[in-house]
This record gives sequence, structure tokens and C-alpha cells, in this order.
Amino acid sequence: MNQKLKVIVFLLVIAVLSFMMAGCTKGDSIQENHGTLPSEAESEKRQNHVENDIEENGFTLPTNEEKKVAQKNEMIAFFQQHQEEMEQFAFHMKAMENQDPEHTYLFAVKESALYRFDGVHIKAQEKITEHPILSEAAFFGHDESFDWVAWSSNWFEREACTFVGEVYDEHGRLYAELFLFYSEEKPVTNEYQPVESLDGNWYFYVEYRE
Repeated sequence: MNQKLKVIVFLLVIAVLSFMMAGCTKGDSIQENHGTLPSEAESEKRQNHVENDIEENGFTLPTNEEKKVAQKNEMIAFFQQHQEEMEQFAFHMKAMENQDPEHTYLFAVKESALYRFDGVHIKAQEKITEHPILSEAAFFGHDESFDWVAWSSNWFEREACTFVGEVYDEHGRLYAELFLFYSEEKPVTNEYQPVESLDGNWYFYVEYRE
């Protein structure tokens, strides 16, 4: 399977899993990760998320932004405490993809389950509840800030392991996805993609979904 086809398959797989898990709770769902470059209009829309909700008598962050900021802080605090474990986990996710290039793997953090997808049939082949990598994921404990982890071969034009947290609004709609990701090469971005550099080869990125 060539590189371009693998990227298309990866996106379709995540979309299918999102649909299949729609009946789960907010925290257990895995949403689609496009990883595409936002347009200028999308960038302006992001800014309006804050500006349109600013109260007339102050500069209070909107509820959704408060949730996003709080969850981002939780994710980064967890990362600072578990950077070594997260890095090892990223390497093992990469190893699984390299050893089995015909499949895509996603780890659902709150379920402590590994999903494997067949790139040919574009469907979930199995929910793996017994696998060596699951014991290595024990460092997540009862953390609620992360939802899923996946290795991508084309994240900002680089190979990267993404640790994702999902933020929902008061109506249960996905408001934003928070990507704390590991990449051995600096991600390729543009002015509309503010990527925050963390320690070493780690980065943070926010993508709004509404």
C-alpha cells in the first residue's frame, strides 16, 4: 500500500470508528482526525469562538474555551509527569504500524482497549483487550484528559504519535480536539496553524470542530 493510500485509509478508519462508537459516552468516543490545513476563513472562525462570547462587562472566557484551556492544562501537566512513559508508548505504537503495515491501530484510553483496522475493508476488525501494549498503558491510570492515541504517517507532513483529548460543548457536540503529539521531525505548518513546542520532540495543537 503506497503512502498516499495509507493516509486516506487512516482518515477513513477513524471516521468509521467514530460512527461505530457514537452510542458510547462522550469520553469513550473516537472522532475523525483530518489533520488538514485550515483555511483563512477557518482561522477567523476560531478567533470568533472567543470574541463572540466575551461578556460586555469583562473579558471572561466562554464556557467552551474554559473547558478547552482546563483540559489542555491537564494534558500538559500529565505529560510533564509521564513524558518518558508517553514517549515509550509512542515508539510501541509506531512499531505495531511498522510490523503490520496493512492495519491501523488506535488505543482508546478510557476503555484501555486497542482497536485494529483492516485497511482493505475499512472496518473495525477487532477490539483487542489482551495485548502487551495494554500493560504498558497502565501509566494512564484513571486520567480523564486523554481519549485516544494513534500513530499517523502524515501528521503535519511528518510521522507522529498523537495523544488526543476531546472537548464537548453543553449540547454534547465536539467543540475541539487537543493534540499532544510526538514527532522526531519538526512539523510543517503555516501561519494559520499555531503549534506549540513542548520539551524535546513534543508539540501541542488545537483543532476546532464546530
